[in-house]
Amino acid sequence: MAEQPDTESEDEAQDEQGDFILPPGENLLMGSINSHPDLRSLHPPVVHMFRLWQFFLDNANPLVKTFHAPTVQQIIIDASGDLSSLTRPNEALLFSIYFLAIVSLKNEECETHFGEPRQTLLARYIRGIQQALVNAKFLRSLNLTTLQAFVLYLIGSRTLYDAHTVWTLCGAVVRIAHRLGIHTDVGTANLSPFDAEMRRRTWWQIVFLDGHASKLAGAPFPAVSVGFTSFCT
Repeated sequence: MAEQPDTESEDEAQDEQGDFILPPGENLLMGSINSHPDLRSLHPPVVHMFRLWQFFLDNANPLVKTFHAPTVQQIIIDASGDLSSLTRPNEALLFSIYFLAIVSLKNEECETHFGEPRQTLLARYIRGIQQALVNAKFLRSLNLTTLQAFVLYLIGSRTLYDAHTVWTLCGAVVRIAHRLGIHTDVGTANLSPFDAEMRRRTWWQIVFLDGHASKLAGAPFPAVSVGFTSFCT
């Protein structure tokens, strides 16, 4: 077999073409020596927090129905008064909302509403969501909110990172979802209708995400196809 060319120098060259460098997607799995567990300094001011939430509702939520908006709105209201009240899964979810809201905006809108360039805001909230997911122990957590935050992060990352990076991280999402059992309705009889619906919404968002990432990466088939039979039977 022919040896595959080393693309590291090419990736670095692509990073250097811009005015800034996004935190690498690999940080999410491998960690970063520059990250800080305390994320309060990365949260936006309260007025910006609610503005980002509104942009998320207007631009992203109609297409990404992963969670119950009124429930999350109450989390934001509570956080606006006391950030220390946030649980680690909820903090990860808030950073994913900030991030996806900025992804949905143009640079001019970011300058007008937040007084900073879009690139600066993206870099800040990517660092925030990556560290928040690590703080929430996302790889071994059985918390649905943590998984939802991870899914939203990858949805926003599709246009920012290399397709193979997103596709690889989607594999982790699929495995976590299988571990939580949300790819099947088996066992939902003991759950409330609300909880069962949140699990279904999250799973089908993962189906869409993994399928899209597989196409962009040139993969033969999405990993979530293994869950179709068990979910539908």
